[in-house]
Amino acid sequence: MHAIDTSGNSGGHFQDTVNPKTVVGADWLNDYQDNGLNLLASFGITPVKGNYTQLAAALSSVGLPGRKAITNLNTLTFSGFFTSSSTATGRPSGAAEGMITSIFDKLASADGYQMFAELAADRIWTRRWVSGAWQAWAQIAGGTTGAGFDIRPSGVIDQWGVVSGSGTTLAITFPIAFPTACERVLLSAVGTSGSTQAVDHSVSIGQVLSYDRFGAVIIRSSEDEPSDVFTVPFNGNPITWDARGR
Repeated sequence: MHAIDTSGNSGGHFQDTVNPKTVVGADWLNDYQDNGLNLLASFGITPVKGNYTQLAAALSSVGLPGRKAITNLNTLTFSGFFTSSSTATGRPSGAAEGMITSIFDKLASADGYQMFAELAADRIWTRRWVSGAWQAWAQIAGGTTGAGFDIRPSGVIDQWGVVSGSGTTLAITFPIAFPTACERVLLSAVGTSGSTQAVDHSVSIGQVLSYDRFGAVIIRSSEDEPSDVFTVPFNGNPITWDARGR
């Protein structure tokens, strides 16, 4: 596209109050016409004479200026901003309604990316477009009630949650597997009042027996009965845990 450059223009602008008035040339008209037609074609829209809403429809189809509601996320093969209901096809498993950002370097190209932000649960998923199809969703942030994780730009991943039970060992399953390794797991005992306590026989005191990329196993720890550390059962009170890794 180019600014008007025929005779009578003033710095690339039309004039109608001077003599001579601006002359509108065919090259300028064709420039604007063909740019509009090519925009419609890029959205798969066939131009219709007398239809003055086609450009608006093209922009609306990619969520501009607002966010377009979509019922099948798998059909998103172009860039835009969208909303998804809790029944939409192609949303992350178990996700309710959310907001979607779809990014392509060009229409249905080999390079695409989607991000789904669930509104109610504050969880975020991403997936890639590979070889003409969307891959599986991968959760990158948020979690269920009482558990979650955060992936930092540096690659460090923090995860957290709560575990309880009455066995001699308790298993922790991390919300996501650490890609490389879990580096540490920290525990805190929580009493019936909800306060964090260091040592109290009315609460479950735990220590980490083992951990890997996927989870950890903890055992009951007794300050005054160390020989019973493997056999004293947990009493059902919650233990909060925090894990870090990459």
